[in-house]
Parts: sequence; C-alpha cells; structure tokens
Amino acid sequence: MAELELGVPIAPDMVFRVGSVTKEFTAACILRLVEEGRLGLNDPVEKYLPDFPTGGRRVTIEQLLTHTSGIRSYTDMPGWFGARMREDRSPREIEALFDGEPFDFEPGTQWHYDNSGYILLGEVLEKVTGKPYADLVSETIFRPLGMNDTRYGSDAPIVPRRVAGYQKTQNGMVNAPFLSMTEPYSAGALVSTVDDLARWHRALDAGAVLKPESVRRMWSSVRLPDGRDTRYGFGWIIWSLDGHPVVEHGGRINGFDAANLRLPDERLYVAVLSNCLGCADPRALALSAATLLAGRPWAERRTAKVPAATLDRYAGTYRDVEGDDWVVERQDDHLVVAAGRRFEAWPTSEDTFFFRDAVREIRFEIAPGGDVIGMEVDEKAGPVETAKRVSGPS
Repeated sequence: MAELELGVPIAPDMVFRVGSVTKEFTAACILRLVEEGRLGLNDPVEKYLPDFPTGGRRVTIEQLLTHTSGIRSYTDMPGWFGARMREDRSPREIEALFDGEPFDFEPGTQWHYDNSGYILLGEVLEKVTGKPYADLVSETIFRPLGMNDTRYGSDAPIVPRRVAGYQKTQNGMVNAPFLSMTEPYSAGALVSTVDDLARWHRALDAGAVLKPESVRRMWSSVRLPDGRDTRYGFGWIIWSLDGHPVVEHGGRINGFDAANLRLPDERLYVAVLSNCLGCADPRALALSAATLLAGRPWAERRTAKVPAATLDRYAGTYRDVEGDDWVVERQDDHLVVAAGRRFEAWPTSEDTFFFRDAVREIRFEIAPGGDVIGMEVDEKAGPVETAKRVSGPS
C-alpha cells in the first residue's frame, strides 16, 4: 500500500525515499569532477574544507568515499535518533554535529560505515562547483538521463505519486517518525522510482555518466593495510557469489527501505523499493530475484545434513564488537538466530550457515579442543565481523 490511511495501493511509477542509495550519485558526482580535473581522489579534505578539524591527520577524498576515514558517523552518536533528527540543518550545521569528535581509528587503517564522510563529500561538491547539492546532482545526472522522478526529497514541495512511509512494530504498523530531510543530505536524501533507477544503470553501462575507467574504479573494492577486503568501493558494495561479482547498495531511512543490485556477468539489475521499515528485507529480495533470473537462486542453495548433536553445540549467546547479542537455537535440522528479529539459518557445511531472508552467512569458530568459541558474521558488506560466545545453551 502506498497510503494505508486512504487505502491507496502502490503502483510501479510511485516515488520512494531511497536512503543511502543516494551515495551512488554522490560518488558519481565526485568522479565526474575528478574526470574534469577539478579535484583529486588523493586530495586532503582540508584543501576544500579548511575549517574541518582533522587533528593533524591526513583524510583524503577517497577515504571519505570508501568509509575508511575514521571520522565519527553522526548517525552513530547518542541522541541523534530522537529530537536531533527532526531539526532542519544546513550542511555546515550537520558537520558541526561531528567535527571535533574523536576519530574511530586512524585514517585508512580500518573500515566503518560512515554517513559523516558523505556529508563532507556533499560539502566538497558544493565548494568546488558553487552549486547546491540538490541542483548539482540534478544537472549532472537526473535531467540528462531523463530521471524525471528523482530529486532531493525535501518535505515541503508537492511531489506527484510520492508514497507515505511506515514502520512495523510489535503492535502493528505506525507512521514513520518524522525526519527533517535536511539531515541525510548527500548521504541519503534522494527519492526515486524503480524505473528511474533502471535508467541510471543503463546509463552507467552505456558510459553516459562516467568513463569506463571511473566506473571500474567505483566498483572496485578497497583493501585495508592488513589485507582485509572492505568489499566497498565508491558508494557501492562489491562482493562475490559462487565466483560471480555482485555490485549493490541499500538504503534504510525513516519509513523506507531500498536496495539495488547488479550481477554484471549476467547483465542483470534489480531494484526493490519499500515504504515499510521492518518488513521484508529489500536487499534479500533483490538478491533472490537476481539469482533466480541467473539460474542459481540464493534461496534454493543446496543445504548440508548436519547431525542434531552438532547443531546443539552451536546453541548459545554470542556478542559482537558493537555489544549486540546473537542468540542461536536449534530448530529441527537447522538453526534459528535472533538478532533484532528471528532468522532461520540453513547449513551449507557442518560449520557454515546462510540466511534465506537476509544477505548473511555465519561460520562457527571452534577451538583446537573442540569448544565453540565464537562465530564469524558475514553481511556481504564491509569486512567479516566476529561475535564471541558468552554463554552456552540454556
């Protein structure tokens, strides 16, 4: 439904917030300026934003693009998901939320998803071009490609066919909490349609937006100094499934959930837009649709037979580096993992499991003595994370 209170159903040409899918367009605008020789990927951010405090660290444009700058993400800061997100702010006022905050790590050494980096990229674009971000992205991409329903998602203008956003709770559906669309800015403020997103991808393939070398660079994953693959390029997630590349990005924002995904070898593209946060996972739906079309469906992957006694050994509580708990239980011939919501995990080997309704795999870590000590959580986005076992089965 596009509007629950009026009973209006969704139609394919309706307009949705796409959240962090916005980052694809911000990255493309940056690369266009690189092609024009107006900025460099290795340029320090202070070249364009001299007042941003780096504490003597060298933070580059490329590190902002790849989430390796170490700058604190303002959406991770306590209190933002409350009164702060309702307030109108200029880009400089958004920056003020996180400038002066301690860095999460030294630039270039680690990876952490960072909305602040993309706020700074929006400011850089405005500084170099002298144009507001909303005008720049429209002039550079939307208008030339005929993406007539894609724009900055400001609240005030009347946008034909714009749908309402909802959130699923334990007590049923509710209207999404208000978010000033000044807040996500160049990190997540765009709205679009599935057909406009298809136009975007056809244009990328045709070289109508960027040169082939720029697209290749955008879709190339960055490795950390310790050799770990971040599986992130410039505004895109990049990983491999059964030896085939997957290029994608999602977007979650108040009341909306989006995903777009490419299988380059098969020239397949899928976009899924949802106006229900907490309903089905669009990223999993996009992967399921694309792999079904490719003849190797993710949801129908071959499962292994694992003894019940082995599955029982994995039951317990695991805690990740963010302090979140993952509760694992056996259910017949597979596992159920509770992490915010409950997911069924199906074995592909004795110690590795995949989720059919989420883009995620887990692998259990077993000590030389045979004890289960933790599990690796592979979200196919960013480096693989580890959750340590904190208790066994109850």
